[in-house]
Amino acid sequence: MQANPINNNEDVVSLREIIITVQKLFLKILSKWYIIIGVAILGAGYGYYKSRKDKTYYTAVTTFLLEEGAPPPVPSGLAALLGGANSGGGGLFQGNTLLTLYKSRLMLEKTLFSKVIINGKEVTLLDKYLELNKIEKSWSQHTKEEQGAVIKGVISDLATNYITITPGDIMVVEIKSTDEDYSLALGEKLIETVNDYYIATKTKKTVDNLKILEKQADSLRSILTRSMSQVAAQNDAVIDANPAKQILRVPGQRQAIDVQTNTSLYATVMATLENTKLELRKEKPLIQILEKPYLPLNKEEPNKLKTILLYGIFGAIFSVVGLIISLLYKKIMKDDKA
Repeated sequence: MQANPINNNEDVVSLREIIITVQKLFLKILSKWYIIIGVAILGAGYGYYKSRKDKTYYTAVTTFLLEEGAPPPVPSGLAALLGGANSGGGGLFQGNTLLTLYKSRLMLEKTLFSKVIINGKEVTLLDKYLELNKIEKSWSQHTKEEQGAVIKGVISDLATNYITITPGDIMVVEIKSTDEDYSLALGEKLIETVNDYYIATKTKKTVDNLKILEKQADSLRSILTRSMSQVAAQNDAVIDANPAKQILRVPGQRQAIDVQTNTSLYATVMATLENTKLELRKEKPLIQILEKPYLPLNKEEPNKLKTILLYGIFGAIFSVVGLIISLLYKKIMKDDKA
């Protein structure tokens, strides 16, 4: 069966018309080269203006490993009565929680009110932030009503734009700002604040129980010393007594029993105390710093040439697209009138 020659001819004509139309469109666009170049120059000019406004950023990078301590066993028997039912804090925090603390309001607020030395001057990190962001009034110069809004805004900005957390086997904390000394000081103080809080909270119950056991040990030692003195005094009192009167020896024997009981209690408390100290060392998490930030910090400068070229190219592309739309619109309107 032969192909329809009329249809083949129409296909050829149609394809030929498309090619001719594209060529004419290309030539017309090319004839407007001055518009394309002009818009590209405007785009490059805006790119130059923007590159001058872009700031240089300094990043303080800290990397560390976290080794969680083993939770202490639950004491039982007399040790449980003396030292508490549970001394562990292992379930309170996990490794990922340490990372979330870096952007928490509590930690950022404690860090911001810390005093540091920057350029030989002692300032709070909060006041330095206000200075860098060209806020004329310091923290103390704001009213109480303003202070709440100020600290809320600063914390939100720090968590969003200044602090970057990268979890993993090796945890990375990055602090980025437009001031090199501020990035370094904020990074050091924030890491110190968070790590100290994390360790203290993880071991709080064990530390509290350790203090209770130390007080109990001191109290029992005093009682035991006093009881031993009383036994000795009672024995001295009955040395010359009539041997037939055994009743005179009862108080001394009763006090001797108290000494034995207190000695047993004291030995148990001391053993529990030593075990608690050992468990505290095991429970305490180890935060091993692998890399600390040092001056000079990593610097991220704006690439002016790249910005100018990029905006110039965008300008040229925008002008070409605009010309194509304009020419197609004119052609459609002309065909409709015909």
